[in-house]
Amino acid sequence: MPHACVSVDFVRDPREPLPPFIESTSGLASGNHLLEASVHALCELIERDATALAPLDVADAQRVDLAGVTDLSCREVLARLQAAEIEVGVVDITSDLGVPTYACRIVDRPGAPRWAARGACGGYGAHLDPAVALLRALTEAVQSRLTLIAGSRDDLSPKTYEAFTDPQAGADEAAALASARPQRALGPSLATDSFDGDLELLLTRVRAAGCSSAVVVDLTRADVGVPVARMVVPGLEGRFAGMAPGRGRGRERPGEPRRRCGSGEASGAGWVRCPAGHVRARPWGSRGAREMSFRTCPWPWGSWGAREMSFRTCPCTAVGHLGST
Repeated sequence: MPHACVSVDFVRDPREPLPPFIESTSGLASGNHLLEASVHALCELIERDATALAPLDVADAQRVDLAGVTDLSCREVLARLQAAEIEVGVVDITSDLGVPTYACRIVDRPGAPRWAARGACGGYGAHLDPAVALLRALTEAVQSRLTLIAGSRDDLSPKTYEAFTDPQAGADEAAALASARPQRALGPSLATDSFDGDLELLLTRVRAAGCSSAVVVDLTRADVGVPVARMVVPGLEGRFAGMAPGRGRGRERPGEPRRRCGSGEASGAGWVRCPAGHVRARPWGSRGAREMSFRTCPWPWGSWGAREMSFRTCPCTAVGHLGST
């Protein structure tokens, strides 16, 4: 197992070469038992694979009808968001693996003064039980919003915070979310009655997609006593551009060939042009480029808001890369 596929130690001498694989926390999870941690880790990898493969344009048929959600925990979170005057939108992005996966978007309703403006935040979740997957997406979106309010992450650029406090961008996204007509209902649970059963079912789905191996690294520290697992599944797509273990399985779409970054797959972060000629990238692929500038784009991502991104000094040497605007 390459060390870069497991380590999240980002402190290094700048004179040293970059690691051969993307370093991230994807597939890192803890639990009451190593099996539980492994299930959580694999679900996150499946979630990020589905995120990378999700279409850029969202149809109402993919939007989840939140009014029809009956799970009590989800209903409680939705009620709190409603009381806080926050618009919520959820899209079913379940991939061909068939593991329920959702993307959530929340944004404050317009009308707040500029100093109190809160932009859009997102969250994702995957689980064999659709209600658990939805709850994970909702709570991650709330967590992302709180993180931006607190300013507690030092790996986010100032432009991220500027976009979060842009009242016009927030108002545009809130209007898009409010005008959506969701049609999708949550399906039945696929979860078994044990973590052993859940893990076997998830691995069966991954094998069926052509991923022949899944490796778990036990990172549990004896002095802490909390089971921690790092799961690596070569072939599953990642959220960020760059080299990942195995060959990515990104689907080819008409008029949108697969992108490659160097000798590794772009992992769903290829740039495409909107009808107006603006270059855009998947939001989750934004870390594949440096020195990003943002401005309003007239072509929104369905209810996901609109941004035109200009990229300079992008480390990608992709074939078919559209380059700078």
